[in-house]
Amino acid sequence: MTALRFSIAIAFVVFTQVSWAQNPFVGHINALCKDDACTSVRTALRDIDAKCRSNKRECNEAADKFLRSVFGVYVPALPKYVVYLEQCKVRSSDIVNGECEVTPGKFRRRTPVLMWNGQDTGYVFGSRQIYALVFSERKACISGSVTINHRSEPNPLSILFSALGAKLDPVAQAKPSDSKAMTFRWYPLSGDYSKSGMWMALGGTPIDENTVSWITVEPSNPRPKPPAGAPTIPDECISTEPLDQVNVKIGPQSENEPAGARQLFNRLRRLDEGSSATLAIQEQELDIRTGRSRGPSKPAAEPPVKEQSIQPAPGPYSGDFLGADSFFSNSPGGRGTVAIALGATRGVGDTSLGSGGSDWSYNGYALVKFYLALPKLRPTPDSDCGYIPGKIILSKWRCPSFGLFAGTNITGGGFNEVIYGASLGHVFDNVGLVVGRNSIAGGKNGQVGRQKRPFIGVDYSF
Repeated sequence: MTALRFSIAIAFVVFTQVSWAQNPFVGHINALCKDDACTSVRTALRDIDAKCRSNKRECNEAADKFLRSVFGVYVPALPKYVVYLEQCKVRSSDIVNGECEVTPGKFRRRTPVLMWNGQDTGYVFGSRQIYALVFSERKACISGSVTINHRSEPNPLSILFSALGAKLDPVAQAKPSDSKAMTFRWYPLSGDYSKSGMWMALGGTPIDENTVSWITVEPSNPRPKPPAGAPTIPDECISTEPLDQVNVKIGPQSENEPAGARQLFNRLRRLDEGSSATLAIQEQELDIRTGRSRGPSKPAAEPPVKEQSIQPAPGPYSGDFLGADSFFSNSPGGRGTVAIALGATRGVGDTSLGSGGSDWSYNGYALVKFYLALPKLRPTPDSDCGYIPGKIILSKWRCPSFGLFAGTNITGGGFNEVIYGASLGHVFDNVGLVVGRNSIAGGKNGQVGRQKRPFIGVDYSF
């Protein structure tokens, strides 16, 4: 017995070690550059651009393979918006395919992708966060945001349920739209912060379920460093061009200060009538009153220059586009939900539901549903729903769902009726159709045991 326990313990340790090795949950963001120009990464990003403009399957494969090479632990279920801000100057008239040379601050259009579960798609399910990955030859000042629109449709069946005597809680109003900014951090794909041929910026922001959102990533021109006390900005967003040193000489006094319109104006407006003043900017001296040159002045000291390869791209930026954007929906990811239905049962004249000689019975029902095809929001009103063309979809913002349901009557004795069957949901927003059977309890009109009759109705899914 002791030997058996020892063997089981050894087997358990080996199994857990093998399982951990096959399913790691810790890793690294990989340094992919193999040369100074980071040719392999640039080639992979250009390949994604080419394939995502022509072939959906090849696009998915190329983008998924690249992301798996970047992350030591790759989680496909986390949505990632991948943007390549290629910095180069096109040498030919072909803006998309033409050859170009690396030119900092000159951006070229490349196709972005929104990856979720190995697919470039606008349909996301059950996510709480979206990430943006931006690749570029130089660090650049970039901004990104996600504008979130919450969806909530009123229940059109509530009035009819009130007539049946059932009280339903009102559907909560949708939260107002919200815009969330993303903060980016740059990483050198060479692994060397002092030298890199390609950089990656990583940012993210929380998102909510049952929303349609708009994500944007765009270059933003560098600007002067904010004064003390003002909100800080990332280093790559601070203009690297030094300010001119201004020498203002009024009488015997002379003062050097950085060129700034407000400071210069305040100095000059205090000049007395008839006084002499000289303005020196770099190598030029100008008489402030006459505007005439007074000969060269001593050049201002040059600020230390950083290593060229690690300097952010200088402004002003230019390109053949303003930014990259994408619309996407984030639908609930669970396959189970609850619903209410109004339905009719046929052929009840000889059952406990028979009344007044009518062959039909009407009631309200509480349902549980299991989705085989998940309901999903449409990223845009004209988005297709899988194999169903968007033009024939009746709901503006939702794709139809399909599933199985079971439930019981709301009014009358509990479980007097047990309904079950198939559901074609979200035909009109959250309203769909249910078709199945109604198992009716006996004990009236001579009925013995439960009787099954055909059932049809409309339902509202929560």
